[in-house]
Amino acid sequence: MNYLPLRHKIHSMNIKQTIKAKGWTYERLATAMGISQPSLTSIVNGNPTLAKLKAMADAMGITVSELLADDGEITITCPHCGKEIPIRVSPVSKEE
Repeated sequence: MNYLPLRHKIHSMNIKQTIKAKGWTYERLATAMGISQPSLTSIVNGNPTLAKLKAMADAMGITVSELLADDGEITITCPHCGKEIPIRVSPVSKEE
C-alpha cells in the first residue's frame, strides 16, 4: 500500500482563522514554537510538514484536526499525480 509522504500541499487550510479565533497572533505563536514570526508566516503560507502542523497545534493546545478544521473537510494534493483528494476531518473520540 502506498502512503502519501508527510510533506504534501494542503489546500483550504483554516490555519489563519484558527489562530485568530483562538486569540493568538503570529508573533505569540512563533514565540511559543521557538521560531521567528517570518518563519511562521512562511510555514502557514507555504507547504507545512506534518511536524510543523503538529508543533503549531501543540503550542496552541489544540489538535492538528482542530488547527486544520474547515467545515470538517480539507483537500490535499497528491504529490505524485496532482489529483486533489478530499479528506474528512473529525475529532478522535477516546474510548473509556
